[in-house]
Amino acid sequence: MGVLGCDICGGNIIIESGGRAICKACGMEYTIDRVKEKVKANNGIIQLDSSNMVNTWMKMASDAAVAGNHREAYDYYTKVLEVEPTNWRAIFGKGKAAAWQSTLGNSRTPELYQAIISALKILENSDISDSEIASIKNLFAVSLYDVNNAFLSLRREMFEKYDDKYYDLHADEWWNLHYIQATANVKQTEYAMSLISDLKDETSASNYMEMKKHICEVLQFICSNQDTYWNSYSKEYLRCFGLSESTKKIYVEKYIELVMEIRESEPDFRKDYIFQIDPWDPPLRWEPKRYEKLMEYWTNREQEVIRIYENLKKKKRIEEYWTEHEEEKQRLDNEYESLKNDMVELQSRKEAYEKEIDGFRKMRERETTSEKKKNTTEKQILSLMKKQSELGLFKVREKKELQFQIDDLESNIHSIDEAIRTEKEEQIKMYNEKIREVKRLLEPIISQITIIQARIDEITDEYTKDRY
Repeated sequence: MGVLGCDICGGNIIIESGGRAICKACGMEYTIDRVKEKVKANNGIIQLDSSNMVNTWMKMASDAAVAGNHREAYDYYTKVLEVEPTNWRAIFGKGKAAAWQSTLGNSRTPELYQAIISALKILENSDISDSEIASIKNLFAVSLYDVNNAFLSLRREMFEKYDDKYYDLHADEWWNLHYIQATANVKQTEYAMSLISDLKDETSASNYMEMKKHICEVLQFICSNQDTYWNSYSKEYLRCFGLSESTKKIYVEKYIELVMEIRESEPDFRKDYIFQIDPWDPPLRWEPKRYEKLMEYWTNREQEVIRIYENLKKKKRIEEYWTEHEEEKQRLDNEYESLKNDMVELQSRKEAYEKEIDGFRKMRERETTSEKKKNTTEKQILSLMKKQSELGLFKVREKKELQFQIDDLESNIHSIDEAIRTEKEEQIKMYNEKIREVKRLLEPIISQITIIQARIDEITDEYTKDRY
């Protein structure tokens, strides 16, 4: 069996047993005489015109994609890549065709992302002009944008088909639409924007601005609320579906940043009240004047919005600075981590010494041997005095004997007090010396901690210092 090139599409002609010759690509049949003529024309050598074949398949793929037959387009692009593995147009087309075959349960957009990455690597080593590169990157960005918006629209259409939104029936659908799909759309749009963010031509700037505006719309959608009913068909309102105020915060901040950026060139962008983002918890009951409240809220907080925007710009400047000064950031990170480790070790030693000092202070205040003896003697005296008071009126002799014992014990108290003073002075002196010794050891540690903390503070300040 031999292989020849088809006159129509350039595909492979397969000569089957029995003398039947057919193009594997388009199905064109050839007679044996025609096959012999083609072989003879090539001096008996079979050759394939791959350029004609690739061009034909690329056109078929393009036509199929335009007609919405993405599976067919995918197959033709695959054929091209079997012949020309580095054909970036086929790589991109195949990824795009795969993405358009996605379903809500099986997203194939990662194939488009990978296709764009692969195509860009090939284009990096090509000799095409900067203007052509800009045009291609915009093609990639808009394709991603369109595919991902189609996903969001499809999810939205599925949710909106429910005329009545019953709380217990459609909570999952609301979550998948407003949070899962919508937040994914924001991230995917940001990736599309990253492809053209460094381009200065008019088309790139226009596409970039359009995508910014789109993100604002999606962020507002994410933070919106949905009125719902009890599942009683009575149309009694239940608390609205919606994200909490704390969850909305990052989306509100992103919205403010984008709106303020856009207003630098379009001052009236989203000034109408219906375009104000909802930053609050969903209401217990639907509020007919919710939008009017939003307008009043954002109007009264205009200065705060400006402050938030300035803080966000500052944060962005800082992030951009450290992205450009990666080596310096790494050096500071390493130093910061080392200082933190040193601080942990020093704090541990400091705590151990402080614990030792506390122990010596307690030992300094503990009861001496003489104090214990005095306490015992006083208890004996009290016991004898109690016995004496319990004796009857006529127990004179017994009372005198007890009094002799009491007097003898009391006479010892004075000498015990002297011993207490001596022992106490010695005890205080001994433990004060021990405390001073530990403090001498602790002093350089505290000094080191002070120095290290000062450096940690300097590095922290360096991380957060504004970069104009």
